[in-house]
Amino acid sequence: HRQLLHHHVPDDGNNAPIWNSEWIRDGYWSHWQGPSTVCRPPLNPSEHETHVRNRHELRTVALTNLLGIKGGELFWRLANRMPEWRFLGVEGSYGAQVPMPTDLGNGEVIPTGPMRDVWSRTSVYVQPSMYESWGLSVVEAMCSGIPVVVANTDGLWESTTSPEHGRCAIYCDWDDDDAWYEALRRLEDRDEWDHWSRLARLRAVELGAQTVGDLDRLDRFCRRLAEVNQPVEVPAIT
Repeated sequence: HRQLLHHHVPDDGNNAPIWNSEWIRDGYWSHWQGPSTVCRPPLNPSEHETHVRNRHELRTVALTNLLGIKGGELFWRLANRMPEWRFLGVEGSYGAQVPMPTDLGNGEVIPTGPMRDVWSRTSVYVQPSMYESWGLSVVEAMCSGIPVVVANTDGLWESTTSPEHGRCAIYCDWDDDDAWYEALRRLEDRDEWDHWSRLARLRAVELGAQTVGDLDRLDRFCRRLAEVNQPVEVPAIT
């Protein structure tokens, strides 16, 4: 879809928004009456998938972006309650990161980098955000069959709920420490972990197929805009 770069879409302000999720289109911006389309963040599962033997036994929880609104404080509180697990925090590219407590023996912070390295070390991914419009890191983790525990936000519900398989993640209120703790304890059981791992992979496959349809629709949308809004050539003044 590199040809999209060659379409002429007039830069007249917010006259043709592209929503990154259906819930944003249907709810938050429901007042918009002009042309628009939905294109969820593209996902190619093969670009993120990692294969690790006995991943369940890693007992490592990961979170990318340690902002407060992303759940940085809760992440380190969980680490303190679960010393037998490892907690891997990836620094975000923006905002003030919640520092790891200096006395925490089972935590690690690494800089932003190739996420495949993170997925190869991860057995469970958590996203305790106050808000997510979609949750790209979550679906990238699911490509490797990593069970995910996510906050009850509209974006994360949409990205992790399958029309065929139902809920493909464990959901918790973002500020309920006990719920997150209990979810991780559930995933210590191998059968429970295998169940959510299988659903994660199934959802990732769906999202990969969805990407093709979204990009095709975006291509048609841009082409229609280009046809309707052809630039007017002004004769040169002589």
